[in-house]
Amino acid sequence: MSSSPPISFDERAYVAWHENDFPADAPLLDRLTELRDQLITDAPTHFEQLGQLLTQTARFARVESKLRAKLLTSGYVVPTEELKGPTSTPTTFKSVASIVDKLWRKNRAGQNVTLSNIRAEITDLVRVSVVAPTMEVAPKTAEEVDAELAKSFEVKEEAGKKEEGKEGKKK
Repeated sequence: MSSSPPISFDERAYVAWHENDFPADAPLLDRLTELRDQLITDAPTHFEQLGQLLTQTARFARVESKLRAKLLTSGYVVPTEELKGPTSTPTTFKSVASIVDKLWRKNRAGQNVTLSNIRAEITDLVRVSVVAPTMEVAPKTAEEVDAELAKSFEVKEEAGKKEEGKEGKKK
């Protein structure tokens, strides 16, 4: 970076600074809109799998909460409808204005975040959450989501190893 971003946040001033220091990112607002649109376009496949996982986890958590937390029978909110791509609510995908603000904060801290590394540096471009009915059952829900994700990754890793084995035998 040849200069520092504006001291206080002003979108226009930041965009001008960013485009000056990272010319490959210009026009920044248009390129961020394209990035966000691409995230929305790519999302349905990933969200379908995530929606299935979250629905299964919420189902399990409901059963657990019935046993542990005085028979709670509802209250989990799983955002499966907002995970359907272009009809998603604006809160699922970080807005362009919010991305610009995050770029400003990260670049003020000296991180040199550009469009070439934005997906690695800003990890909440897409945000999904499950809302538990009480603080009492929220930790268990989080544990179950982590466990189910780990199982899902293990299954995919095993399938990949089996596929590699088949390919090796064919050669």
